[in-house]
Amino acid sequence: GKHNVSVPFYKTVTISAVSAGTAVKFIEDADMPTDKKIYLTGFHLRNVGSAWSGTGALVIQDNESAPVKFITIPVAAITANNNIWPFRTGIFLVEENAFILGTGGTVNKGLQIKASSNGSGGDVTCTVYGLIQP
Repeated sequence: GKHNVSVPFYKTVTISAVSAGTAVKFIEDADMPTDKKIYLTGFHLRNVGSAWSGTGALVIQDNESAPVKFITIPVAAITANNNIWPFRTGIFLVEENAFILGTGGTVNKGLQIKASSNGSGGDVTCTVYGLIQP
């Protein structure tokens, strides 16, 4: 078959609990190559402060209006000064199909991190990595 070029990405952003209901973009839609989608291959994050509360889950997802989710991190897992990564023992993440089955995101849509609402707690610094490809 025809060879399709993959573009790797490695991006780090910080999202604060007090504005967690507003998405922070790892990759803007405008920066996506045409007809390609995000395939997340990994992530890690650290809460550099107090435990989160009141925010709902923190989600790594694409930028679609009805987003494709990659990772859902329950707020209870975002404890003080805590590190989180895929399959960490004792952290009940939801590794969504786009991540665990490798189905990827929405064509032409970038990547973001967002909670369902604002709350309180420390700043979370999150790094994502993966490929942009058809």
